[in-house]
Amino acid sequence: MIIAVLTEIIFASYKNVYGVTNFCGHITRAISDIVIYRGVVLHGLESPYNVIFKELKFSVIIEPLTGLYNRQGFIELADIEMIKASKEQRSLGIILLDIDKFKKVNDQYGHIVGDNVLKRFARIIINSIQNNGIGCRLGGDEFVILSDEKRIDSIIQSLYKELNLWKNIDETVKEIGISFGTVIWKPSDSKTIINLIEEADQRMYQQKKNKNYSRHN
Repeated sequence: MIIAVLTEIIFASYKNVYGVTNFCGHITRAISDIVIYRGVVLHGLESPYNVIFKELKFSVIIEPLTGLYNRQGFIELADIEMIKASKEQRSLGIILLDIDKFKKVNDQYGHIVGDNVLKRFARIIINSIQNNGIGCRLGGDEFVILSDEKRIDSIIQSLYKELNLWKNIDETVKEIGISFGTVIWKPSDSKTIINLIEEADQRMYQQKKNKNYSRHN
C-alpha cells in the first residue's frame, strides 16, 4: 500500500507541473490502481481502500429510493440464505407484493408523493420483517420478501396492520391496498430463487385478478 501512496503522490506532481494529466501520469495512475486492486480485492487487506470497496459494493445492491435491496442484491443474498437453510434443513418463504392503485396515487398527486408512498411502504416492510428476512424492491411498485417459512403469516399480518394504520392518518393513500403471492421453498426443492420469484409473481397477479373480478360482480 506504500507503493500505492507513492504513485498517487507522483501522479499529483505531474498534474501540478504540467497542469494536465500527461502520458506519464496515466501510466503512474494505472500502476497505482493495479497495486490497490491486488491489495484490496485479491488479498482482502483491511485499509481505507477496502472500506471504500465495500461501500461501492453496497451501493450496487441497494435500491436508492427505498433503501431496500435491489433485484441483484436480493438474488445474491437469497442464494446464500438458501444454501444456509439447506444445510440447516429449514424451509423458507417468498412473499411478492404489489401496491394496489399505486398508479392512481402517482397520477393524482404527482411523482414526489408517489416516491414518498414507496419509501413509506418500504419502511413498513422493514418493520414487518424485523431483521429476520430480506426485503427488496424489484421495480415500480413491486416488492419481494424472503424469510423463514414459519414467519410468513406473521409478516403478512404485520404488513396489513401497518398499512391500515397508515391509511387512517394519510388521506392520499386511503384507496391503496396490497396484492401478494407466496411460495414455500424446502431444502429438497430444486427451484432457484428466480423460479420462486416467478411463481410468486403469478400467484400475486392471480390474486389481483380475483379482486378485480369481485369488484365487477
